[in-house]
Order: sequence, then C-alpha cells, then structure tokens
Amino acid sequence: MLEWIDSKRLNSDGNPQSYLAQNGGGYTLEAELGIKPNGDANPDYLGWEVKQFAVNNFVSIGNKALTLMTPEPNGGVYVNEGVERFVLEYGYTNNEGERYDFTGIHNCSSRHVRTGLTLILQGYDYESNSITEADGFVGLITGDDKIAGSWSFAKLIEHWKRKHAKAVYVPSLSRMSDDIKQYYYGNFIRLFQYTDFYLFLRAVNEGSIYYDPGIKLVKKDGKYVSKRRSQFRVKSNDLVNIYKEKE
Repeated sequence: MLEWIDSKRLNSDGNPQSYLAQNGGGYTLEAELGIKPNGDANPDYLGWEVKQFAVNNFVSIGNKALTLMTPEPNGGVYVNEGVERFVLEYGYTNNEGERYDFTGIHNCSSRHVRTGLTLILQGYDYESNSITEADGFVGLITGDDKIAGSWSFAKLIEHWKRKHAKAVYVPSLSRMSDDIKQYYYGNFIRLFQYTDFYLFLRAVNEGSIYYDPGIKLVKKDGKYVSKRRSQFRVKSNDLVNIYKEKE
C-alpha cells in the first residue's frame, strides 16, 4: 500500500513532474490514476469524477469543505467589464493597491459583509422545486440589484450532469518532508451516484452549497494580473443531500 507520496502532476506528455504549490493534493491523486490535468468538463476516471479533500485525520472527515465545481461566471460585470473591474469594485486590498482579493463564503440570500454582494437564485421556486424562468441563473447582486456576476442555469446544468453523475470523494493527509509536500490518501472513500440539477439548486437555496471564491489581482510591471477561481463548495456531511445513492 502506498503511504506518503511526493506532490506531483502529470505534464502534457503524461510524465510525472514535481509540483511545488500547496494545492497539490488533487494533482497528486490524479497523477497516481494516470489523469493529465485539463479543463475538460467530462468525468476524470472510468466515468467517475474524482474529488480529493484535505483532512486532519481519517476518523473525523464529516465537516470538511469540498469543492464541487469551479465554473467561471458567464454574465454580469465579471464578463461585461472584465475580472479586473469586478475585483477592484467588489474586492479589497491590504497592500496599498498592489494586490486585491475577492474571497469569502457567500450563502444564498445573505449579504456578504466584506464584498457587499448577495448570492441569489433567479428563476427557481423552492416550494415547488422547479425552474420558473428559462433564462434563470445563480447570481451575485449588489444592494441596488446590479448583477456583479452570474452563472446561467443552462451552463450549470450541463456541467453538473456531466461531472457529477458519478463522483468519488477521497480524503487525504499532508505534510512537509525536506521541503517537499507529501500526501497520504485514506482507504475509506465514498462513492455517490444519481443526482439532478434540482438537488443542486435546492442545496444552494438551503445554504448547503455556497460560493467561496479565491480570486485575486496582483500588480506586475504596473499592470494587474488576475488569478481566477470561482468555487461552489459543500461540507462533507451535506453530500448526502445532493446525490440519491451512496456507498
């Protein structure tokens, strides 16, 4: 049985190479499975979407936050005026303008104190669990109802049904060893099957799924360079609410 594995990822030729960034847990697991990093919306391995998540131990894994998907917005200021304008307008800086961040957990119908934005579901009725508008979306809105960023239902539906029909969740430990990050993957994994987009929308409405971005601008040679990561996340305990079958 493999135990501690040096952080790595596969290159475009499928060969392993050292990976020095801190977020190597997913890449290392994918490398062990022979999966090359890509932006493909299809499942990772033998029809299964593979999800790794960090834990402190393999006994208490229930309340850990997991990233479900990372789709870029396809509407609002984020698209129409660009990510730089979006982060400058709704993010914050702690470094005299050299860096701006847009982060923080955004729950449905709750205004975020720092960004001033509220996550909404436009065109979804919770009582009937139905989509009421063909052009509905998940969105971030300002206090005067300006759409800062949005994800159309059409975009999310396609992504959700392709990536999450079958998903496996693997816990991992990490450590530093001689300046090399290493990962140890647990053998207690959970497999989930059979979901639909209405389960996703209901979970967003109830707050089980939330938006937790990690977007930043860093000034380089007088210009801002962006790093984008729009994350929809869920606590491990709440996975049972978005799939119909678990083992």
